[in-house]
Amino acid sequence: MKKSLIALLMGAGMITAASAQTSSIINTDFKAIEGYSDGTIVGKPTASPKWEHVENTAPNAFEITDSAGDGYADQTLTIDDFGTNNLGQYVYLDATSAGNEVDDEWSGIMDFKLELNDAFAGAPVTLTRTKIFNIGLSTVNSNNLRDVHLEDAFVTVKTDNDGSLQFQFNGSDNMVVLPVEDTGWDPEDGLGGGADFVTDDLRLSWTMRKTANEGVYGAWASIENLGTGSNYTSAATLHHSRIDVYTNTAPYFLMGRVENADFNGGTNVHSVIVDKLSFEKVSNVAPMPVPPAVSVLSGDQQATLSWGFLYDVDSYKVEVSDFSTGPWAEATNGLSNTVAEYTDTDLVNNQVYYYRVTAFYGAAEALSEVVIAKPLSVVTGPIFATSFKASEGYVGGDLANQKNWVALSGTGANAFEVDAAGDGYADTAPNGATWNTTNGNTVYWSSAMSNGVNATWSGTVDFQLSAVAFPGAYKTNAWYEYDIVEGITNSIATNEVVRNIGTAQNQNFIALDLALTLSDADPLDVNDTNQVNLCVQSRSAFGLRTAFNSAGNNRALNTAMEPEKLGWDPAWSNPTNLLADGPDFESDRIRLTYTIQKTAGQDFYVAFATLSNLVTGAVSSNDGTNPSKVADWWEYEKPGAYAAPLLRFAMGKSKLADGTQNPGDVAVSSELDVKIDSVSLTHSNGAAPLLFPPSWSEATPVASSSTANELTWQSGMSATEGYVVLRSLYDGGPYATNAVVSNATSYVDTDVNDVWTYYYVLRSYQGAFHSANSSQESGTIIPVSSILKLGGTGSTYANLETQNKPKLDNTDSGTTLSNITVRSGIFIENGNPATLQSMGTLDNTLRGYIQTHETDYNRSRVFNRIDPQLVKYELSGGTATNSAILTYVLASEMDDPDVVAAGEVDLTAAAYEYALSMNNFSLMDNATTGKYARALVRQDSTWYVSEAYMEDASVLSIADIGNAATNWLTLDITPVDTFWTALGQPVVNPTLDHVDAIGWYIENGKVVQVLTLSVSAQNASAISEYKWWGAEHLLLDDDMASDPDGDGALNLLEFGLNGDPNNPADTGVDPELDVVNVGGTNYMQYVHLQRIGDNLGVDYSIKDTYNLVYIPITNETEIAAQYMGDYDESYETVTNLIPAEGSVKFLRLELEEL
Repeated sequence: MKKSLIALLMGAGMITAASAQTSSIINTDFKAIEGYSDGTIVGKPTASPKWEHVENTAPNAFEITDSAGDGYADQTLTIDDFGTNNLGQYVYLDATSAGNEVDDEWSGIMDFKLELNDAFAGAPVTLTRTKIFNIGLSTVNSNNLRDVHLEDAFVTVKTDNDGSLQFQFNGSDNMVVLPVEDTGWDPEDGLGGGADFVTDDLRLSWTMRKTANEGVYGAWASIENLGTGSNYTSAATLHHSRIDVYTNTAPYFLMGRVENADFNGGTNVHSVIVDKLSFEKVSNVAPMPVPPAVSVLSGDQQATLSWGFLYDVDSYKVEVSDFSTGPWAEATNGLSNTVAEYTDTDLVNNQVYYYRVTAFYGAAEALSEVVIAKPLSVVTGPIFATSFKASEGYVGGDLANQKNWVALSGTGANAFEVDAAGDGYADTAPNGATWNTTNGNTVYWSSAMSNGVNATWSGTVDFQLSAVAFPGAYKTNAWYEYDIVEGITNSIATNEVVRNIGTAQNQNFIALDLALTLSDADPLDVNDTNQVNLCVQSRSAFGLRTAFNSAGNNRALNTAMEPEKLGWDPAWSNPTNLLADGPDFESDRIRLTYTIQKTAGQDFYVAFATLSNLVTGAVSSNDGTNPSKVADWWEYEKPGAYAAPLLRFAMGKSKLADGTQNPGDVAVSSELDVKIDSVSLTHSNGAAPLLFPPSWSEATPVASSSTANELTWQSGMSATEGYVVLRSLYDGGPYATNAVVSNATSYVDTDVNDVWTYYYVLRSYQGAFHSANSSQESGTIIPVSSILKLGGTGSTYANLETQNKPKLDNTDSGTTLSNITVRSGIFIENGNPATLQSMGTLDNTLRGYIQTHETDYNRSRVFNRIDPQLVKYELSGGTATNSAILTYVLASEMDDPDVVAAGEVDLTAAAYEYALSMNNFSLMDNATTGKYARALVRQDSTWYVSEAYMEDASVLSIADIGNAATNWLTLDITPVDTFWTALGQPVVNPTLDHVDAIGWYIENGKVVQVLTLSVSAQNASAISEYKWWGAEHLLLDDDMASDPDGDGALNLLEFGLNGDPNNPADTGVDPELDVVNVGGTNYMQYVHLQRIGDNLGVDYSIKDTYNLVYIPITNETEIAAQYMGDYDESYETVTNLIPAEGSVKFLRLELEEL
């Protein structure tokens, strides 16, 4: 029986040469009569070849059972005792596999079944995709078979999640699959007949071949259910490179259970029960070459034939004929087996040619199907602009075969019916009977267009939509149904209904298909990589929009038009039309304007489009849906089209014109038809790339700090080489280049000034081309700030002082509070302090003391409630008695920028205003009076509390705690039996220039909560006039010593004398020198410009000398008089009179940066 099976397998699989040699490697039923005895398979049968254990794998791989003797034809081999290592359980034959030469084939048959070693008490199990069993060749006999081992070539048995079985080549690609319903088992009870954990008897037949291609083996298989007769066979031969086993002369034959065969925590194991096994090698098996699957791409006076790479092929021959049946002329012969295409040139455009390709291997050959080529004239520029009028040469009837329009052969006939009378149009509606719901109805323009990088297709389509009504009653708006029925029953018929198009559940209706395609036969399909598709698709309630390479709610362009903008109302749902004469089934004339371009990004095309109503002027817009699905432009990968040298333009009625996704589906809406009034197409080669600006990041496009603005944006087009960051000091520009960024989507602008607001836009660039500007975002450089924040998390507490008696602690060494941290950071919005947020955690210690009455041992303690960022003080039990609470953090731990000495802050620094804020203060003992919270500072060992205070549920804000006008009270921390009180304390105004602690003081409180206290240093310095001048001139480099326009005049000079730092021809107004007589005295009159303002950042001075050779011009000259005069709003003239008598002979104006 097995021999006949092997012969059938060989006969079905290959043509065998007369010199073929067959060698049997193993052929057994595992019976005692064959030398197998019960027990382990290792060392059996008694005669060679014997099975031996593969070292480094678990033992006891197979157990022989033949207790009934050879009277049983199906004795079993069971796999048990899975083992604990991670290499599975394997055995090998001690004899090798009888060689390993090119054209050798190994054929095997295994009768087996699978079972789970634990049946789970009959309860269904959840399977996983698991490899169970491997069988095949290896160059070593000391390791398992694995897909990553190039020294192995084998077949894998694998379970899928649903219980079906996969048979793979080298543990990866499926050769054949046995569906669960044909396995005979159902561990998951997915078929509903109860869980079954043992398969029927199955037969796996496989063949593995060593090809003539270096390192490559091929394999194919079939699987049969011996009980039911169901049989599944490989659709094609799989090829894998296994270079190590390929070069080995005598590989071993191994089989075993895979290390992954267990599941459910390793307690359950798949077992393979092998009943019969045969494996043999046949040498010198000449293969039958596979017929090449040839495709053809017609070009300008040429045709390119291509076919996929084939194994076991020596060479190819290409033949051509003027007829499909010959005679055939040889176009080329002896093409190398590494070549899979051929281009026939010098052909006549628009003439049909027939080709076929023959593959050879030795004396064997395989002939392809005949393919057709029709070389095309390649055109560019304006391709067509037609209205389908008689004056243009059109006649009534099918559009196909008029002008250059040709029917796409793989689609339905009569895509458009032409009415050439009057203005002309082409309509899909008259051909409803021939509408192909499987492939649609399409025509293409027969002239081809080149498809190089930046090739661009653009044009317009003017059209009207119409919807076909269903029989029945009109669909009306339910709110108005009674009034409508009452009002129109006698005025219109009620025997039609139109159903909604493009509801939320069904948005895949395509009204019009446009495409660039390389095929003259394949139906238009957005998923076809050989096409670039732009679809006009319906939306809910008969709206409209376009989508690029998508039939659903993805990659939609910002071209949404609601029904009222389209000028129709098929659903009779427009509120303004509810009492009119009924639904409107035809839209106004709509214009689609489109552009498609092949980008420099590999495989990518980009498109954008607009829709407009030619009657009302209404235009399309963003429909407000998910920005990740709707955009101004989309790009999409279409590798097949991208690789083609030429493409054609096609248009048609989609198979999705009624929303059905598959042939035979029930229509979910009215069928849409399109009447095209005119259509145009222009093609250009090597046009400027279509570049679109990137979009800002949605979260924080510009994050401002005290030193920089950090910009982030989303990736742009694939062809984009980088981005240009432009900046302005003015809302709306003008903008100047701030930076050029390559391969990044963020930029940190550090060339900034405190509290300035900068406005940014972005551009994409590719080579010398760039996009338009993006939308604008802004960022304000915030002053250097330090925010002190007291808070914490958790539910533990600690006493600030540990004695039973009252105590004041002013040693800066108080007990660290558990789970309470001090946070520091910067967070200012639009230049002003805003909501506080943590920017990091410092390793600081919260310090302080609590003052209570001496006789009261039940002092307040610090308790950190579960509420985050909340410090709570409460009595530790006993009699309710208040406490005075002082809490502070050392200034040196605030990470403040103005520390003037170790642990000190100068709060009077002119550059900053230190704003203090305390909020969410709560005194929960409402019966107690005099409950106040005040700000606290320590200056030179003296404590001060603010005169200003806050009460329950209020806020304390002090604009500038370092201001001399801020009122403070001196806090006496001497231990006393009574609380210190602010009542009657004199107001003081200390100079707070050495503050080493900041916090709060709460007097007379029992249960107190304070959520936050913050101190922020806000920049208070005036911006110099020079900085403003640099901003006005959009200087990227506003260093006074810089010369951005290269005219030799530094920024300092051009600022001081009214020059233009961006114009080399304008260095400013030069000073003038003259001699004048005033009151009988001679003076040198020296006149120069001077910038007006109090904070110029520049000092003007006039220097002199009497000898340029020996004495430098360093002395500041004597000025007898100085007069100011008007020049313009920014500058004034300064006239200096310098006595002429004396040694002064030479003068110079000097400008110095302050």
